[in-house]
This record gives sequence, structure tokens and C-alpha cells, in this order.
Amino acid sequence: MDFRSPRVDGFQLSPSLTFF
Repeated sequence: MDFRSPRVDGFQLSPSLTFF
């Protein structure tokens, strides 16, 4: 996962979809 992604907040909801 890229924690530098602008959708870091989405990581808590869907860690598998935080590649965008």
C-alpha cells in the first residue's frame, strides 16, 4: 500500500483499494 497516496484515509476502510 502507498501511505503517501491522497486516499490514505480510505486505507482504514478498504486496504485493498488504496492503490489509487
